[in-house]
Amino acid sequence: MPVDSVHATIERFINKRTVWAPSEWHTLIANARVNHTPFEVINMKHTDFMSWKEAAKNVLPNKINKTKEGEKILLSQLRIASFKKGEDVIKIQYSFLDCDGQQTVELRQPRKSKRSASSLLEMPKIGNLYPSPLPISALKLKNLMDLCAKRVIPERYHKEYENFKGTIEVEDTLAETDEEDEKVEED
Repeated sequence: MPVDSVHATIERFINKRTVWAPSEWHTLIANARVNHTPFEVINMKHTDFMSWKEAAKNVLPNKINKTKEGEKILLSQLRIASFKKGEDVIKIQYSFLDCDGQQTVELRQPRKSKRSASSLLEMPKIGNLYPSPLPISALKLKNLMDLCAKRVIPERYHKEYENFKGTIEVEDTLAETDEEDEKVEED
C-alpha cells in the first residue's frame, strides 16, 4: 500500500539521523523523500482535533438502530455512511466493494419523540477534543529534564522540553504484552 511505502521511506531516512527534539520531525519527514518532491507535512496543534461526540449523538441517536427495510444496523461492521444535505436519510454499506449492497436508514425518531427528523440534522457546536496540549508522563518528563541538565540534549532544545507538561496520570509505556507467553509457560 502507498502508506506503507511512505512509512518505510521515512524510517530509512530517519535511521541515519539523530533527532534532538519533536520540533525537528516536520523537517525530517518532509525531506525523507529525496528523489521526488518532499512529502507534504502538516503541523497540527491540540486545537486542530475536534470532538464529534455530540454531533454523532445528534445525527445517530440511540433510537435509530434499524434500516428502512427493518434490519438491525451493525455498527461494528459498517464501512460507509453517506449523508446528503436536505435529506432525512443515511445510506449505509457494510462493504467498500459492494455498491449494490446499499441500505437506507431514515432519520426519524419513533412516534413518541417530539424531535422532528430535520432537527436531527441540526449540528451542535463542535468543540475541541483537547482543551490543552496532551501531557507526557511525569517520569518521562523527569528523564528528559535530566538529559537536558547533563547536556546530553543540546542547549538550544532545552526550552522546548521545559514547555512540556507532565502528569502522573499518564502511563509511561504501553501495557505489557507478555501475558500470553506467561500462560503458555505455565501450561
